[in-house]
Amino acid sequence: MNKKLYALMDWAKIEELVYGECDRPDDFLGAHAKGRQTLVQAFFPGAGKVTIYVEGSEGSRGRTVREEVPMELADEAGFFAALLPGAERKEYRYHAEYPVPEEDGKKKKKKESISRDFPELYGFGTHLSEEDETRFASGAETGAYTYMGAHKKTLRGKRGCIFRVWAPEAVRVSLVGDFNEWDARRCPMNRLEGSGIFELFVPGLEEGEHYAYDVLMKGGVSMRKADPYSFRQAGPHSADSVFCAPSRKWKDERWMDARKKYDPSVSPLNIYALSLERLPEGFLSDKTAVAELADYLSSMAYTHVELMPLMEFPGDQDAGYHSSLLFAPSSRYGSPEELMAFVDVMHGKNIGVLLEWAPGDFSNVEFGPGSFDGSALYEYADPRRGVEPRTGMLKFDLGKTQVQSYLLSVLNYWSREYHLDGFVTLDVASLLYLDYYRAPGEWIPNIYGGVENLEAIAFLREMNVLLHKAKSGLISIASGSSSYPKVTEKGDEGLGFDLTADSDCVRELIDYLSRDPIVRRNYHHALVGSMLYQYCENYLLPVGLSHVNFRQGGLRMRMHGDEAEQWKGLKLLYAYLCLHVGKWAVFEGQEYGNLSSFEDMERRMPCDKQELEEEVFRAYLKSLNGFYAKESALYACDNDENGFVWLKEDGAEENVLAFLRQDLKKGRTLVCVFNFANVDRDKYFLGVDREGKYKEIFSSESGGVVDGATTAARRNKTDGRDYRIRLVLPALSAKVYLFQPFTAEEKAEIRRREEEREGKRREEEERRKDLAAERSRLRESLKEELARKIRAAEQAIASGSETKGKKKK
Repeated sequence: MNKKLYALMDWAKIEELVYGECDRPDDFLGAHAKGRQTLVQAFFPGAGKVTIYVEGSEGSRGRTVREEVPMELADEAGFFAALLPGAERKEYRYHAEYPVPEEDGKKKKKKESISRDFPELYGFGTHLSEEDETRFASGAETGAYTYMGAHKKTLRGKRGCIFRVWAPEAVRVSLVGDFNEWDARRCPMNRLEGSGIFELFVPGLEEGEHYAYDVLMKGGVSMRKADPYSFRQAGPHSADSVFCAPSRKWKDERWMDARKKYDPSVSPLNIYALSLERLPEGFLSDKTAVAELADYLSSMAYTHVELMPLMEFPGDQDAGYHSSLLFAPSSRYGSPEELMAFVDVMHGKNIGVLLEWAPGDFSNVEFGPGSFDGSALYEYADPRRGVEPRTGMLKFDLGKTQVQSYLLSVLNYWSREYHLDGFVTLDVASLLYLDYYRAPGEWIPNIYGGVENLEAIAFLREMNVLLHKAKSGLISIASGSSSYPKVTEKGDEGLGFDLTADSDCVRELIDYLSRDPIVRRNYHHALVGSMLYQYCENYLLPVGLSHVNFRQGGLRMRMHGDEAEQWKGLKLLYAYLCLHVGKWAVFEGQEYGNLSSFEDMERRMPCDKQELEEEVFRAYLKSLNGFYAKESALYACDNDENGFVWLKEDGAEENVLAFLRQDLKKGRTLVCVFNFANVDRDKYFLGVDREGKYKEIFSSESGGVVDGATTAARRNKTDGRDYRIRLVLPALSAKVYLFQPFTAEEKAEIRRREEEREGKRREEEERRKDLAAERSRLRESLKEELARKIRAAEQAIASGSETKGKKKK
């Protein structure tokens, strides 16, 4: 080797590179000025010969340089070097020749080789600003996805891709992919000391390239890891990420503008929960099927569709609940662009799209974020916090600011890039409590000795501030929050969610309806208990996955009685959820009484035609949904104690329940009456507070919305109220009556009739008085006549006239 060239080499760094431990290749690889010359160094393991192809022929001082400069082999491992005349020479590429390996039984020609050209990867410098590094490390970053991961970039006129990954404890991180035969030696990345981020720009890469990170950990173990910020994955079980920049020319401007004014506390919210896994294979790529589903949800009067977790997950039986990569939609369902199109179509039909996600834990799959750089990077180091005791999955360390930045950026990405309308945060209780499903000694108390996870509480507050600060109408729902207080309260003391799911209320109602009506009086508390705490939070009443999972079967099979009674029970269930205080949700398939558990559900479209009874029930639920959407009394005052008034909460012996729902601003009052007994009540008197007409507008027995009969309230003390109405309540039915005050004409007619009745009453009273007086006179006359006769008889006896004229015997 040329002595001058030899003297310029940094052999310690070359040894680091050869042994795969180099974390600052930019310091010596590529072109570096050495006086009036440029030292070019490159590492091509396995290459027999490397030549520099100079892009231009103009050299220093106007001299012409050779277009091809052979490089000298400095190390047999594949390290090459060359000196170019002139300083700061940057425009060149490498031409490497690889000997063809001998095949069994065949002789190789002496000069046979494979040639490939490579761009220079090093010498571009680092391009992540100090401000971005500081924000990322501080935990205040919500847009980390804009620079972490793989992104298009043009540097020095060369278009390519810049990669960034956080791995502070790694010895070395190398980029591997199709472009370098997945050889970890060829593309080591540059460490940014201030943040522990590794960075590398690769010219010439286009979208669709597969890549991963080969991470060398302390102790010499290397592992291929998927990009935690990857927007697309090659497959659910693959460590290969796909370089892509999902985008769409959106058509939902009108929806997005209207959403800014949406307030879930005073607006209808009726959710259809859906799993893409249970739809026909290739659903997202089928535009006709997507349009059919949107039409179906719109026709059924749902306001939102809730998608079960679809962030990439490796466990085929997990239903998405243990994600491995939170920025990438699962490759099972289709491309990111197809998912965007799905959301766009839903918005076109005025259907919002909510996404379930579980920030509490993540998959322990080998290529996932777990032990990413050899340390507990994303998870807690102590298994008493870092491992979910029920599943063995890993739990995010929410005390790390970088992990907070990661998770907040996940939400920001999905809401901005996919135009999602809100998020359902799953299994919140496991986040909030350190002892959740842990025996004594298996958990670590917080700094105050308590069971609350203070870091998780702070994260959830920050998460909800993020979702609401833009005032874009995003909805935040907590699921599985247990008894933690102030989940939906805004401010320093609350967690800041818009709604929290009350699955226990739904579970108790299902249990009540599963029992024989004869014994239901003993379980009446299941119907009224929820109102004891209803105004503590803003509630969502969901028929969710937990109610149709674990081989429980569909809801209909858990209703009591024969098939006819089961359908009636199911109608009662949904009517109660709809009319009760709070928003509500239905799980896919349950709108037509599917008997299967989630695990056994077939792949099919929800809008597929069903048997006659199922279609009848679906028509009922469609009518119920439409009724809910049009009646402001059922949603506008959910958080106002005046929006709900008990009329009959103590009807356990009769299995009857009644309450008012009212929108006082619009003067809309509904009387909701339930007969949970399996006997008809043809003459049932219900006490009410107001004089007026009560018109039947909904009946589960009649299939939904009706134009029913009107009954007038009459003054008669009943149930402690001044008036009462007479109702006909079929067995196992729900009815709704609209209160209508009397008109002036009706009031005048009522007064006329009352006066007429009063006149008749007075006349009758006078007649009764006259008759009583006459009777009294007759009684007195009879008394006097009888007294006179008695006196005469007594006088006769006294005078002895009784014995005169009688003969003695």
